[in-house]
Amino acid sequence: MNGDAFGFLLTHGGVARRRDLERCGISGISIARMVHLGVLIRPRIGWYCLPDVDRRVVEAVRVGGVLTCVSAAAAEGLWVLDEAKLHVCVRATGSAFRSRSDSTSYPPSDERLDVTLHWDDEAWSASGGYEMQRLAYLRHLVSCQARDSVVATLDSAAHCGLITDESLRQLRASVPAVLRPTIDLVDGRAESGVESAARLGFLAAGLPFEVQVVVAEGLRVDFVIDGVIAVEVDGSEHHSGHEAFTADRKRDAFLNALGYRVLHFTYAMVLFDWPTVLSTIVMVLRRERATRAGLTPLSPFRR
Repeated sequence: MNGDAFGFLLTHGGVARRRDLERCGISGISIARMVHLGVLIRPRIGWYCLPDVDRRVVEAVRVGGVLTCVSAAAAEGLWVLDEAKLHVCVRATGSAFRSRSDSTSYPPSDERLDVTLHWDDEAWSASGGYEMQRLAYLRHLVSCQARDSVVATLDSAAHCGLITDESLRQLRASVPAVLRPTIDLVDGRAESGVESAARLGFLAAGLPFEVQVVVAEGLRVDFVIDGVIAVEVDGSEHHSGHEAFTADRKRDAFLNALGYRVLHFTYAMVLFDWPTVLSTIVMVLRRERATRAGLTPLSPFRR
């Protein structure tokens, strides 16, 4: 493959039409040979991708559109809550879309359960059929996903520096007014989607909390509630092993020595068992407030 063709692919998300490659001086025979050798892959007739491009991009091309929404966010490395479905932006006049796994299959819309189509002529045209602009796919995400999922992904984008305050303002202006309060909740200090979910839960419960609090030199905790409860939320990829376990126990011991009550909650608890998380925190908070007021705290259990 010559430099012009490779450069075109790199600047268009690893995707090119046959005519693009031919304009770069690649003959039809050479294209076929590169597909045979694995230098290129052909998701569907007339479209080609580099072999190391994200599989979701390839699947979107195979369907007949451009990757968008949570699928584009995940492909860019952002945190998403659920990417079971492939989200694809297509032309408003498009039809006969293919299966994400089989370019010869054209399932009807009511059987295309693993793909969500976003009918957006303007966004598709702006992409040229290659790669969706970040603000465009985030606009689809804001309109498509639930509030907590949207905030978590935008938190991730802000934390990674992939979206600026100005970009957020532009995104806010581009969505319906009813969705703008969701964007106002974005906080780039969140280091994971589970932290975003916990923060939204604390806001909804009206708990007094601070985010990413430095409690001592070189020591920071995810949340401090009412100045006394240090809450740590562990991601699904939370580290394990003897050394990490020992370091965590030392950290917790030091936090307790500083006067904090330390609570740990897992990824699954925050996302799928929030009532247990909240009731635990509220119970501990009541006991701590009673102690500070000089009262005898009630036993957490009643016979």
